[in-house]
Amino acid sequence: MTYRTVRRFLSIVILVWTVGLTGAWASEAGSKEAQVIESLPDDTPVAQVADQVITGAQLRARFVREIGPSSEALFPEKKAVTLVDVANMLVRDKMMALEARAQGLLSDPDIAWTLEKTRSTLLINHFVNKVIRPTIKVTDEQIDAQMASSPKMTREQATLTVERRLIMSDINQRLKALLESMHVQKQQDNIAMAAVLYAKLLNRPVMKRNKNMPWVLKEQMLTELTPEQAGLKLIQFDGGAITLLDFMKTIHGMVPVKRPKNLVEPQGVESVLDGSLGSALLIAHIESLGLPKDPEVAQKIREGEDQRLLGLLVSRMSQSIARPTQEEIQARFDEIKGQLTPANQVKVQTIWCQDRETADKAKNVLDQGQPFDQVLENMSLDPKSAGPSHLMAGSETVFWSQISSSEPNQVVGPIQGFYRGELKWRMIKVLEKIDGQPVTLEMNTSDGIYSEIYNQRKEAVLKSFQDGLFLKYDYKIFGSRLKSFDPLMH
Repeated sequence: MTYRTVRRFLSIVILVWTVGLTGAWASEAGSKEAQVIESLPDDTPVAQVADQVITGAQLRARFVREIGPSSEALFPEKKAVTLVDVANMLVRDKMMALEARAQGLLSDPDIAWTLEKTRSTLLINHFVNKVIRPTIKVTDEQIDAQMASSPKMTREQATLTVERRLIMSDINQRLKALLESMHVQKQQDNIAMAAVLYAKLLNRPVMKRNKNMPWVLKEQMLTELTPEQAGLKLIQFDGGAITLLDFMKTIHGMVPVKRPKNLVEPQGVESVLDGSLGSALLIAHIESLGLPKDPEVAQKIREGEDQRLLGLLVSRMSQSIARPTQEEIQARFDEIKGQLTPANQVKVQTIWCQDRETADKAKNVLDQGQPFDQVLENMSLDPKSAGPSHLMAGSETVFWSQISSSEPNQVVGPIQGFYRGELKWRMIKVLEKIDGQPVTLEMNTSDGIYSEIYNQRKEAVLKSFQDGLFLKYDYKIFGSRLKSFDPLMH
């Protein structure tokens, strides 16, 4: 494996690690409202289905999603969601995931390859955080040097950049060692055969492909290779191998029009194998360390599987559901148009705060007469992108009433809002109130009504199926623990 290939692989690893680290910061940086939810530890069970636990963290995440921005959030008869509602949703979802697993859908081709990739990503992320990151020491001198070379960086960004560089160096050294210690051997004859077989799938397909899809399809990879061909070992190493099917999975993960044109030649196949070798060696090494048995990563893998299983089952059950017609959408609009609020907007400046405590401090400073712009610069999570924004009922949902009743130049807060998928606290200065036009179907209302009708039909189909699962799977919701959660405290 060349140095260039190692660096290309490392960039993927570091991206995975960065996403994982960002998630870790996000989970630690809760708002006071989130802190109310976190009055019990994240891993505290709030419900259970069979032997599978539903945690407070899962309840919180789903609750935020349910009350989040929605084109149908303020439609008439839209019932306000409660924590009990959300707990029941999670129980039903978990039952469906268990049922899908019992039906053997875990090995279904529609999700199996994606699950393999997700598992590898989680394992590498876990390895970086558990094994490598604790050994990384970032000094003030390194951070200062990074900030000097990149003056626009914050200290936090500079720290993360230095960490990335140190981790890349660490993994680079580990991969070089693994290349030697794991006795990597390329099977050149098999690589040449892989090129021949790929050319056959590409140029002489058994299945009929659309003329506008002149590339190898996943269905071909699964059905037009014999088991012996799929299992052909292209690279072998201690503890594993890269097979022809593994190679095909890598190709499938590429944007079709950007796939290398020389895959019908051995050197083209070998180039792709070089790019995937680092990941394969690292995963084999992680397996040898027993890290997949770590309860933390095993639970994340299980949760990822459940999400895919649920999605697959819901998708297949939804195929027979009739889509709303334009006549049905029009009829529903005529029924509720008198109750729909014009698409009013409120133009605001916002100080997004790390938590409720920071929001309270921002309010105190504002109450003492400090200019809003100055407090925004000093205390906002992201002052550089804190220009005026326009808020609407669909984006604010449960917080819209308080915002829309405020007047220009009024400072509102602390009040919660949706910040990058989380509930965060903020201070808002109202700049302008903009009256909306009367609601018509052309103002995205059609999409919201379509979703409302379709979701009602889907929920009816799923509920009938889920009701049967209640007879099959034991479950319980710990109601007394839900009482400790108050996710919408004003």
